[in-house]
Amino acid sequence: MPENIKPVNKQALLGNIEGPKVYVSPTTSKVSDKPTADSAAIPYSKWFTHREGEVASSPIFSIPQVKERIRLEASEMAIYFPDFNLYEKDDGTVFYLGKIDGIGDIKITYLITYPAQKFLIEVLDLEESFNNELKQIVWSYDEITPAGAIIVAMRLFLLRKVAER
Repeated sequence: MPENIKPVNKQALLGNIEGPKVYVSPTTSKVSDKPTADSAAIPYSKWFTHREGEVASSPIFSIPQVKERIRLEASEMAIYFPDFNLYEKDDGTVFYLGKIDGIGDIKITYLITYPAQKFLIEVLDLEESFNNELKQIVWSYDEITPAGAIIVAMRLFLLRKVAER
């Protein structure tokens, strides 16, 4: 991994949780402060760390409401796309990177103005026309999450495959 890119520690999200926590239901995608039958506990705070005690430095995490929104999106990503990892570059850029079999590498980049401007999604192994159409579709949804954007990418990819036949 290039030296200027650091993974954001998911261990705090997926490990044994001590202290304040919230509960996420994988079937309903609801977050609650009380556990339900199918919910998983995630830490309420201290998720965005590179390693124990080192806080992510991106300016995007400096606004509590934005940090909380990204934290909730990260918990959804951990449930539905656990192989996608969140990274931070030295310049403060925060992005997910992962692979979907048959489609290729997908990168989701949070803009510094997030959530006023939506994140960018790009399928790195596909042509620019696919990514332009994907961006238009994703940006047409008001409250889409990164996990939702990946599902849109998968559906668009399949639609194009069917249209080729």
